[in-house]
Amino acid sequence: MANLSFDFKQIEEDRQRIEASGYNWEFNIQEPSHKYFLVINALDVATTLYAIENRDSLVEANPFLPSNPKLEHLLVHKAILFYSLNYVGGFTNNPDDKWFIPGLNIIVTLAVVSNIHSIDTYD
Repeated sequence: MANLSFDFKQIEEDRQRIEASGYNWEFNIQEPSHKYFLVINALDVATTLYAIENRDSLVEANPFLPSNPKLEHLLVHKAILFYSLNYVGGFTNNPDDKWFIPGLNIIVTLAVVSNIHSIDTYD
């Protein structure tokens, strides 16, 4: 195992900068819809990669991605999605606004089901 040394002074300075920026991450892994969002997006990446790598006739349908995306493309796309949703308050705890993530969960679930269906249908 590598010998890791931590610069605790730098860690504290970074913590203070983050705190001073006012940035707040509202994603809560304990919230069932947020947990499902994380899992279903991971399944979307996995099924997309499998389909692209193992079925010559399949291509990515998302217009924001190349037709044959690499893992890096998919991860950057998801990171931008997560950051953007947090930035606009998509992970809010306000009861009146809690419809957004479950709605996205349905859409991404349909994408995963479509990926699985395409994998099973095409050679």
